[in-house]
Amino acid sequence: MRFIFPGDMPAVLLAQRMAPLNPILNTANNIFDDKMAVVNASLRGLERGTALPLLLDLARKPVFLHDNSVPSLEALLDPGRGPAAPHPFYLSRQGHRDDVAAFLRSLTTRDSGTPR
Repeated sequence: MRFIFPGDMPAVLLAQRMAPLNPILNTANNIFDDKMAVVNASLRGLERGTALPLLLDLARKPVFLHDNSVPSLEALLDPGRGPAAPHPFYLSRQGHRDDVAAFLRSLTTRDSGTPR
């Protein structure tokens, strides 16, 4: 969590549970840990979290992050969100943000019509 949400300061809701389960945590005013309490990889003996998302069809996605707080791909990649924001993976140059956002929007499940 420290890499994908550096500002996360969760409170333990339930004490340590028997391995491989981890404590159920809650971050006030953020739904991320609420989801983790339900979908928890520690049940499978893995690190806490969920599977990586597919990066398909983002052109139709109107908002981003678990709480829908980021209005665009460009804003998601903008360091102006701050170093403690959830998923703080940024591109400092506007042109690079625009290029990556355009690339991400181009990923689709539709056949492009090109030969394989």
